[in-house]
Amino acid sequence: MKVRTIGVAAILLAVGIGLLLPETNILEVQDTVKFKVEQIGTFPVKLKLSGLGSKKFLSVKKISEERSGNSIQVLVRLKSTEDEGAHGDFDYTCSVPNDINSVTFGKDKIVVWDREKGVRPIAIGFSPIK
Repeated sequence: MKVRTIGVAAILLAVGIGLLLPETNILEVQDTVKFKVEQIGTFPVKLKLSGLGSKKFLSVKKISEERSGNSIQVLVRLKSTEDEGAHGDFDYTCSVPNDINSVTFGKDKIVVWDREKGVRPIAIGFSPIK
């Protein structure tokens, strides 16, 4: 019984630590092949973001938007898979409300669109907004 209790405690500890660790499988611009942003609407503004993740054994788990002030951050979350041929291709449409002035991509918050200049050219090493 004591061994079973220790085993259960170890599993709960591992799960707890996993929940506290930052999520590392977020697709970034520099890890994306053929990253593309298109403005497909003007009122309201709609953006189509697409690309292909370049890391093996990862596929798209979920795409979400996080709003902070007057910016939207698009996050493509990846999940591990046993399939070597799996890839993280995505095609996502984002609606931009009138009070949003910029849209960023990934944890690095690379600006991909802003209200003043429209779709921004994406270059590897582009400085993230802080």
